[in-house]
Amino acid sequence: MMIKRMLCVSLLSVLFISMFAFAAPAARAQQAEAPKQPVVYTYVSFFGVPRAQWPAYEKNLASGHKVFDSLLADGTILSYGDGVLEVHEGLNAPTHIGWFASSSVAGLMKTLAALRAAATTSADFAYTMHSDAITMSTMYNGKGGTTESGYVLVQDWTPKPGHAEEFRDLITKYRKPSLDASVADGTLSGYSLEEDLIHTDTPGSYTLIAVFPNAAAMDKFYGEIEAMHKTQPLFGDVYSSTVDYATHRDHLLRILYSKSK
Repeated sequence: MMIKRMLCVSLLSVLFISMFAFAAPAARAQQAEAPKQPVVYTYVSFFGVPRAQWPAYEKNLASGHKVFDSLLADGTILSYGDGVLEVHEGLNAPTHIGWFASSSVAGLMKTLAALRAAATTSADFAYTMHSDAITMSTMYNGKGGTTESGYVLVQDWTPKPGHAEEFRDLITKYRKPSLDASVADGTLSGYSLEEDLIHTDTPGSYTLIAVFPNAAAMDKFYGEIEAMHKTQPLFGDVYSSTVDYATHRDHLLRILYSKSK
């Protein structure tokens, strides 16, 4: 499930995507009565790749699929993928993001060890930045499968001091049913509410990751948010009172490759 605050040099933890493992096997059904689902941990890596090296970098990503597929088959990981930023965020910001998710931290560490053991020195990229994040999620839904298309929207939110529980309650009561419905009707391929497990930045932030099969689905998603504000006019005011809008950020990724059970 994805992801961490995907780009404040953090997507979506994406980071993605968180991002992303959008489909933990035992947790795809809506769980209104028990919103806390089994924890999914996601390891997210952020890379700044010089534009001239994008084609070579993206072609080289396929070299890791064999390792990931083996770990996916034996249950070590739940999903993996790679994405590229569609809205660029300036110098020394990430341009590409990779992720893999597991039901345990041990699964993440086993995957890292396998990737290092299989690494070659054939590809030499002059990265402008690199950082990693580990996130966790107990609120997610999604459909498994393999894709080489789609988009990931990453929204960073920081509750005001003392309002974290209220923020999660609002997400659970108002946003989760709508998100689950969007997964059911195909508007979303998946979603996840992420928080950092390893705090490399100020603790207390959450990242909402939404995965779309195509750009038209994003238009529908934003339309549904506008409709919700009309049918539940108090939601916006209550939500605004719980978060620090000065720290809010959005990030947009295009999926290069993603695979999950």
